[in-house]
Amino acid sequence: DFAEMANQADIVSSMIYPSHWAAYSFELEKPDLEPYELVKRYLKEEQEIFSSLEHKPQSRPWLQDFTAPWIGEGNYMVYDKEAVEAQIKALHDMGQEEYLIWNASGEYSEGVDY
Repeated sequence: DFAEMANQADIVSSMIYPSHWAAYSFELEKPDLEPYELVKRYLKEEQEIFSSLEHKPQSRPWLQDFTAPWIGEGNYMVYDKEAVEAQIKALHDMGQEEYLIWNASGEYSEGVDY
């Protein structure tokens, strides 16, 4: 139970990578193609859950800086500077400042305004 677990934590670092959500998650047909909207909609739900908790944790989500071709042609995009910055913008637009970025190969997009 996410709310019960979050109520016991000081920080929650959910992996909200757009590529990891199924079709129509958060009412997005192809979540990986909409990094800004996916992050914004996820954080809206997370903030609603956290607001009802006795012990509200800090949200410090993992954002995506990798391309996920394994989800199938037409369902993914190449993650680059713009895709990473879209996620960061969504996070800031939702009033949050802290985040983590993941790329398993350690090859991060160049020129990102963190």
